[in-house]
Amino acid sequence: MFILRIFLFLLFIVTGNAVVNGQGVFDGNLKPFYHGVASGDPLSNAVIIWTRYTPDSTFTGGNVVVNWRVASDTAMNQIVSFGNFTTSQSRDYTVKVDVVGLQPNTFYYYDFEVNGNYSMKGRTKTAPMGDSDSLRFAVLSCANFERGYFNTYDAVTKRNDIDAVIHLGDYIYEYGSGPNLNPNTPERTFYPNYEIVKIEDYRNRYSSYRLDEDLRNLHQQYPFINVWDDHEIVNNSYKTGAQNHDSITEGPWETRKAIAAKVFDEWLPIRLPDTTNLVKIWRTLDYGNLAKFHLLDTRIWGRDKHDGYNNYDTNRTILGHDQLQWFKDELSASSAQWNIVAQQVMFAPLTVDSFSISDDKWDGYPAEREKIINHILNNSINDVVVITGDIHSTWVGDIPSANYDTLTSQGSAGVEFVTPSVTTVKPMGIPDDFLISLYKHMKYVNTKNRGYMDLDVNKQRTQADWYFISTIDSKTYTSFFATAYLTHYGTRHLDTVPKQPSVPRSQLKNVLQAPKVPLSIVDLQNNVEILDVSIFPNPSENYVSLRFYLPKPTEVNVKFFDINGREIYTCKSYSHAIGYHSKIISLEEFSKGVYLYSIETATGFSKKGKLVLR
Repeated sequence: MFILRIFLFLLFIVTGNAVVNGQGVFDGNLKPFYHGVASGDPLSNAVIIWTRYTPDSTFTGGNVVVNWRVASDTAMNQIVSFGNFTTSQSRDYTVKVDVVGLQPNTFYYYDFEVNGNYSMKGRTKTAPMGDSDSLRFAVLSCANFERGYFNTYDAVTKRNDIDAVIHLGDYIYEYGSGPNLNPNTPERTFYPNYEIVKIEDYRNRYSSYRLDEDLRNLHQQYPFINVWDDHEIVNNSYKTGAQNHDSITEGPWETRKAIAAKVFDEWLPIRLPDTTNLVKIWRTLDYGNLAKFHLLDTRIWGRDKHDGYNNYDTNRTILGHDQLQWFKDELSASSAQWNIVAQQVMFAPLTVDSFSISDDKWDGYPAEREKIINHILNNSINDVVVITGDIHSTWVGDIPSANYDTLTSQGSAGVEFVTPSVTTVKPMGIPDDFLISLYKHMKYVNTKNRGYMDLDVNKQRTQADWYFISTIDSKTYTSFFATAYLTHYGTRHLDTVPKQPSVPRSQLKNVLQAPKVPLSIVDLQNNVEILDVSIFPNPSENYVSLRFYLPKPTEVNVKFFDINGREIYTCKSYSHAIGYHSKIISLEEFSKGVYLYSIETATGFSKKGKLVLR
């Protein structure tokens, strides 16, 4: 069976045929953009859009020019920006465009095209500028493909009320196939099946992930904000090595780190602060005056190898001295109401009598953690919310200083919300209630369930809602609300509140809503006679514009009928060439009212609709 799966995968790479196997769904309708689309790192005036062109057996190599466009409507009639991007094998035929000149707090739709073949449409949203009173994010972490289905991704896709997805790392896993395989989903095996080391290995692993339908659909609907954890590179990584790297058999560490960073940049819609240094991912994103996101790297940039013994080594760093200083400066300079710190590993202490359950967390770097806590308190920096992944479980707690009072929560520097995993689980074997009694600053712990965290931010409070997934062993699942915790503005600690989810944004005033784009693509292959056909504006006053794309020459006719079905106007166009076409049709002789239209080709294609003249 395994040999058959590999054969099918290679068949797809060579021929572009649609097949289904454990590495993903190869949908022939998506050709040549099998991996879908994505967007990320929204600014108030810009956003990254992404796709990948997959060459087929007729491709002879070289550069590929991919056209892109961004519109304000799902029909792609109101184009606001367009252009092209030249990609090649040197970047694995991925396409990343930083689209600028956009409006703040606005939904946009985008797609890509090569030789008349279109990608699926994507939806994205820019960040607000200035005053804002409602933000909502889905927070995700730790998606081991072999552990089971990505039902968590599907659950988030089905929502329609979030501004962006924040992925805190372990987007992929570098392991070889086998040890983590879920016996209930044996078809979900890693590709390649061995531990990834070379650049083609990392690219193939991302490719197999992005062929997963649930992940592909999630990227299609929402912009992502990504940081990495360790498995995008190697398990338990640090600046100069990793637990899962053997330089004798797997080559120099710096080479592997550079490869992993390059492929991360190729395959994810991330805007790096320094394009000459792909390892540097720490950056900030502003969401108006309401929230500033501080996106940290606690894994690769500056992390010293911890020894688990001399825990209070004041020189040992998890951020690196430059990132630490940058972080403190950003906190001090922030004018946002909420400072949200998106990072990888548990920040609050999990120690008893100087013993920690894991020195891989900030517990291995307590001196640096104390510097940050003191900086927050000494500089009166209010409303710090740390969001964390990595630990495959849910934790909710205060961030205690040396003067923390367990009864009143005074002396807290902020709060920490930890999201569970998408699929990965690491049972601790310790009852959750016992952990809460052990760590007095913790208010809730769940070490069993997988799912995601919904972060809801407004001027009064920041609330985290946890939604768990019933199973990852089957595509039939339920998503259910588990609990909610919040911190009020100006308090720096968790508040005791009814454990109710945030109010649906559809019930809030002045919150922008937008339609999703279809999850499946319309057949846009060369056997179709006419593409992207539309008439606008509608309603209209005295003219309409006909727009269409032809993958091959054909005749296009437009007919108008009155409400009784009588044909009153025909516009014929003969033998248009391949490409985009538009035609202005005068309607000055038409009376005001409702009309029907039909757009037809010589081979029988027909699109019908209603036109309103006013």
